[in-house]
Amino acid sequence: MLSAKVALLLLTLPLCVPSLNQAVLPPKSADVWPRLIPLKREAVPVLRDGKIISHKTSYSGVISLGRPLQHFRVVFDTGSGHLVVPSTVCKNESCIEHKQYNISNSVTATAINVNGDECMDGSLCDQVSIGYGTGKVKGEFVRDQMCLGEDTGACFEVSAVMAVELSNQPFRSFRFDGIMGLGLQQLSVSSDFSLLNRLMGIKSLTRSQFGVFLTDGAQGTEQSEIAMGGFNQKRVLTPLSWAPLAKVSLGHWQVKIKEVRIAGRTLDVCQDGSCHGIVDTGTSHLGIPSSNMPQFMDALSVDSAGQASCTEVPAPELELVIESFVLKLEPRHYMRPLPL
Repeated sequence: MLSAKVALLLLTLPLCVPSLNQAVLPPKSADVWPRLIPLKREAVPVLRDGKIISHKTSYSGVISLGRPLQHFRVVFDTGSGHLVVPSTVCKNESCIEHKQYNISNSVTATAINVNGDECMDGSLCDQVSIGYGTGKVKGEFVRDQMCLGEDTGACFEVSAVMAVELSNQPFRSFRFDGIMGLGLQQLSVSSDFSLLNRLMGIKSLTRSQFGVFLTDGAQGTEQSEIAMGGFNQKRVLTPLSWAPLAKVSLGHWQVKIKEVRIAGRTLDVCQDGSCHGIVDTGTSHLGIPSSNMPQFMDALSVDSAGQASCTEVPAPELELVIESFVLKLEPRHYMRPLPL
């Protein structure tokens, strides 16, 4: 698999909805936006024949739920549509190894059904099963206050999923507690559960944007972060480029890929105009359809020449031609570090 190592991602929310935040706590002004949340990089080794050949990588930051605040480290995932945290009701190993949300300890929490109505004590509450690329969750629903970070500087009401079951993968492999889905509202069970809709309902928010800055975690590199309600100007080296979303009804941050070039040569893979790519902050890899994998591997694979890291070996440039700009990836961006 090809590894993407450094990225700046800026996404503008394409939806327009009425405010869903009927009981919004601070922020009281626009001064807190964008809200910058530091992201912690975590790498889990991938083994082949007992040797580490690459790493699965996650980036997670802290949010807080309820009153008093309960802190959780979550992955900000543009490939899913729900806020999911483990519940104290969950007793399997994947849950108890992480921080768990206690609805009874929050004075602002309300157990709800999928339609938003309160689930009364003693009633059988609605449940949902959510599948991810690697793993699944089964949970119940809650409405509570959420804060971006560890304090009450930027808080608003959300509808979330309390996980009563978590699969071992990927949750036992990583230390993050849950997932904040930043996909479009079509990926949520209803618009009330869309974090984007909730965010856009904040009156003090002047920019319906979020930006992600990721680094490879090498010593001396800058801190990875996500900016909510705008982007961090200090992270931008060139003017921003924009691409329209495609197939919005599917709920993904999906863009049209007009061409794919390797070493300046245009591949025939996208000549029919059917190519699209999903911008997914929940994965650290560049995914390619299996039918096209041999062509890509043949064109991008080079001899390591005895080098300890493939990222330093001369190799072709990979170009993805998006509508309005070209995304250029050098070997240090797409190569796995260790040779096979």
